[in-house]
Amino acid sequence: MRGLPYVQRQSDIRLSDRRQVDLICDVVARHWDAPFRHRVVDLSTKGVWLETSFPLPLGEEVVICMEPEGWRLGELFVFARVVRRHTRHRRGEPRGMGLEFLDLVPYEREEIVHILRRAPTPPKVHWSQLAERLLAA
Repeated sequence: MRGLPYVQRQSDIRLSDRRQVDLICDVVARHWDAPFRHRVVDLSTKGVWLETSFPLPLGEEVVICMEPEGWRLGELFVFARVVRRHTRHRRGEPRGMGLEFLDLVPYEREEIVHILRRAPTPPKVHWSQLAERLLAA
């Protein structure tokens, strides 16, 4: 199909650099009475992966509030949409949901790029070590 952008959403293809992180964020969803705390384990300029036992439905829009380490702009408030969800552990990925940022402004995106450049890249793990970790969990 000529002229139409192709994006493969349900694959392991990543559209931007990402880094493992360990930070807390508050998530506000339409049907929740109060913000819920979640653990962010993955950050990119396109979104985050939240570890949670109860991922929201695909397409659900939320507000995320967080302050990544090294963030120089105060607290980050951003609208996001659930674009991936895992209700059980699979392929070494934690149970949770992937959120795509909807309204990052350019200077916020640049700040995330700055943070990602400073974040250490996790060491490569041999598949046998990964299997041992998964079996131990």
